[in-house]
Amino acid sequence: MGIDFKVFKGSQSGEIVEAKGHREVGPTQALVALSHCGVCGTDSHYRHADQGLGHEGVGVIKEVGSLVEKLSDLRVGDRVGMGWLQRTCGYCKFCLTGRQFKCQNSEQFGTANLDQGCFGTGVAWDVSALFKIPDEIASESAGPLMCGGATVWGPLYEHGFKAGDRIGIIGIGGLGHLAIQFASKMGMEAVVFSGTESKKEEAFRFGAREFYATKGVTKFEGIEPVDCLLITTSVLPDLSLYLPVLAPFAKIFPLTISMDNIPVPVLPFIIYGYSIIGSGGAHPQSVQAMLRFAAEHSVKPVIEKFPMTQKGVTDAMTKLDEGSVRYRGVLEVIHHAMIAPKPWLEELTLNKLHRLATALGTPCSGTKLARIEAIRHATSNTVRDGDSRRRVPNLSLLSIDMGIRNLAFAHLTAPIEEATRPLKHIQYSMPTLQAWRRIAVAESLDTTSGRPCSALEKSTTTAVNPAEASKESFEPIDYARHAYHLVKYMLEAYQPNHVLIERQRFRSGGQSAVQEWTLRVGVFEGMLYSVLRTLVEEHKLQLSIEPMQPPRVNRYWLEVSQGLLGSKENKLVGRQIKKAKIDLVGHLLRDGSLDVCVGKGVQKTASDYVSRVNKASQRGRADATKMSKQDDLADSLLQGLAWIHWQNNRRRIQVLGRDAVDMASGALL
Repeated sequence: MGIDFKVFKGSQSGEIVEAKGHREVGPTQALVALSHCGVCGTDSHYRHADQGLGHEGVGVIKEVGSLVEKLSDLRVGDRVGMGWLQRTCGYCKFCLTGRQFKCQNSEQFGTANLDQGCFGTGVAWDVSALFKIPDEIASESAGPLMCGGATVWGPLYEHGFKAGDRIGIIGIGGLGHLAIQFASKMGMEAVVFSGTESKKEEAFRFGAREFYATKGVTKFEGIEPVDCLLITTSVLPDLSLYLPVLAPFAKIFPLTISMDNIPVPVLPFIIYGYSIIGSGGAHPQSVQAMLRFAAEHSVKPVIEKFPMTQKGVTDAMTKLDEGSVRYRGVLEVIHHAMIAPKPWLEELTLNKLHRLATALGTPCSGTKLARIEAIRHATSNTVRDGDSRRRVPNLSLLSIDMGIRNLAFAHLTAPIEEATRPLKHIQYSMPTLQAWRRIAVAESLDTTSGRPCSALEKSTTTAVNPAEASKESFEPIDYARHAYHLVKYMLEAYQPNHVLIERQRFRSGGQSAVQEWTLRVGVFEGMLYSVLRTLVEEHKLQLSIEPMQPPRVNRYWLEVSQGLLGSKENKLVGRQIKKAKIDLVGHLLRDGSLDVCVGKGVQKTASDYVSRVNKASQRGRADATKMSKQDDLADSLLQGLAWIHWQNNRRRIQVLGRDAVDMASGALL
């Protein structure tokens, strides 16, 4: 496949030049579609060189080489970052002793692969120098961490500093504001030195313990000595001002890329054991630790974004040179120009896109571009190729068909399996229907205990008595109580990790006013979301909650799977669709062709369902099944199964691309 990309390069005149390139994946490489890149001061040093600029890239892996699976846990779909290093050998003495940043055979920015850079839309990168980005870190924040963050993290993490140590930080800029955050959140005391007091309040917000303005100062008085001094300014300071505030054996780290000399008196270094240590980054294992720490402790750069265009790069570099960026510039790829994922989608006509979107559960309306973007988004946010069983849990899915007097739900479980042909990817195997019920919410729950009453154990194919339903309270306080106890019961009984909730529409039944019952169900739907979302936000459970659009489910089962909707001239509507779905479930359960195992606890319910469908069919009454509310049960089951099929179909597209699609028809192969 390879990757086509555009890249922004320096030139002899210093003008930013846009160029195009192509790379095939090497055996140990990954092709990465870039989304963001931080703008580092070092990029200015290469602005007059004919090479790709940028070395703080973040993007998504689109293809991996033949040896990657043996060398790394990185897989297609992973979000990764990259920095100064482009490759390490793994066998020199520095690599073998965990100091890969000084690899004797490394490839680095400025000396290798000059045709590409992270100021662009794509790169080919060796996996030895790629780092998976934690979900908690936004891509726009991850970019500056890959070099700027690593530069200040390396000295603190790799040189034995610990909580309680005093860390002197000279300068509050792109490096300094990150150094303050890391030091303070590692339990150290950040002692900040800046030219004026203009950034004093910001320094304390970042976590500074002490702040000292240096302008006009010839000697500091009363400062408790510091154990480390990080120099983060763009110009090297006069160290004679800072030597008196250093503790014995203090370490000085000049982090500025400069060709200037550092004039220092030798005697204090001899007497007090000071040392000056060069440090331009961090070793790979340190970078991984930094990313984990930043994710856990919310260390984030303050950024200013620019578009990944020739003008955007020029503007960002200009502001960088002027020193007016607060505090890190970040270039952002807009719509992933030139490397839009799955470009083959643009070859499909509207009718073919409609067929593919139906099989994936994505919108079938809108412009061609809107439909393509919806498919791209859906197939880029699945469980990723190569994720292990340990990282991807088996499915416990609760599919809810909304109602108050007739709420139906299906509980489906499915183990993860690993498909190996034609390419390795994971998918859900055949699901098992563990529970399948229809309830009247108010009558089915004991609101004092949250446990199911006998009504929940009644035959799930029996309709609710209208006389009993008329006694139901529709007060919001009662709705809230019902929502809480229903969610509590379902979570305890079924322990789902995914919950699907049928999305409600406000129906008018052909009248001018919206039907009252649809408003009531809509309110109850919102309360279910509120209860579930509160539990998730308070970390009481890990759960994915997803609304389901009934038209997409109907389209999938009746148009693609069974072809029952027919042509536009003979399209099923209203009760015809309900009856078609009821009959479809009955037929598939009866013939065992529903691609689902029926659990022991559900076999009687399934048998009763099939029996009622058969009787209604024999009587020839089109509305008989509707009267017994079989449509609610059918909807909850078809909704859950459709979602499982969509996830598997999306993963096939993500891994196989156009090879998963019949390009002549738009159908999945």
